[in-house]
Amino acid sequence: MITAERSARDRAVWDLFEDWCAACGAEAFPADSETLARFLAANPAALGTQRRRVTVVNGAHRDAGFPLPGHAEQIRSLLCARRAERLQLRTRRVVETVRALPTAGWPTLLFARRDAMMLVLATTGMTFETLARLRIGDVASTPEGNLDVRTGGSNYRTPAALPDSGVFPAHILIDWLRIRAIQHQSPSTRVLAAFIRGASTAAMKQPPAELPLLTALDRWGSAPLHVCPISTRAVQSIVAAHLGGNSPAHRAIPPRAVHKPELKAAEPAAPAPLDPRSFDRGITARQQAGQALADVPAILDEVEDRAEQILTNLLRLLES
Repeated sequence: MITAERSARDRAVWDLFEDWCAACGAEAFPADSETLARFLAANPAALGTQRRRVTVVNGAHRDAGFPLPGHAEQIRSLLCARRAERLQLRTRRVVETVRALPTAGWPTLLFARRDAMMLVLATTGMTFETLARLRIGDVASTPEGNLDVRTGGSNYRTPAALPDSGVFPAHILIDWLRIRAIQHQSPSTRVLAAFIRGASTAAMKQPPAELPLLTALDRWGSAPLHVCPISTRAVQSIVAAHLGGNSPAHRAIPPRAVHKPELKAAEPAAPAPLDPRSFDRGITARQQAGQALADVPAILDEVEDRAEQILTNLLRLLES
């Protein structure tokens, strides 16, 4: 919406944009970057005219406090051929790099998934500082397999050239969010290493939207216990190393071998020699014991009789 302070020239630009949106069934206010990009493509003009149109649309949204659709990377690329060429070159290099990343091993696969997430986001044209500060809730996948990023009032989208070349940002996001969920709920490299190596793990909840998307990792694959995003310098260094052909090398750690003691078969014990007279001696011993204890029942009966007599005398004494 153009205010009274705007010039007649601005009003003409805005009226053209509104009329085009009405004809296409798109929302003009607030508009998203996709709508603005379609408008520019459907109404070709000189580069200066297109920039003027973007400025007018941005100004109308700024006056109303809405995000500026013209700040999206796809709009900037439309208005700057050199910038678009740089991003296309970076995208081709990212495709080659992501395809060459390790697909197994601990912690090599962990670094590969994080760096793949970092690399596909670098194709959107956002600054390394913006990339480093992304939260999980800032990134969403599209039905086409791309990623939409909304942060700080700006919109970004991964280029269609990625899935067309066999690199699917949406799949990379899913794989990385599974890792972030484990890091958040079970901050143990042992659990994460088992997951990376293919062991089944308990179902994990979705990580919180405010959790940093990317995190620093030490050489053993451990993330910081405190919640903090990766540094801008680290993102820039990692992306530059990959795109420069010097991908960081990480040594795979083989799983710890489980040593089980060998169970040896027990050797049969040698049979003990039996005395042929042992049975007779046992019978004799039992007979002698029976004779020695033969008068025990009579002794017990006598004791019981005496106890009963003592109890009777005691009762008589108490009654008298």
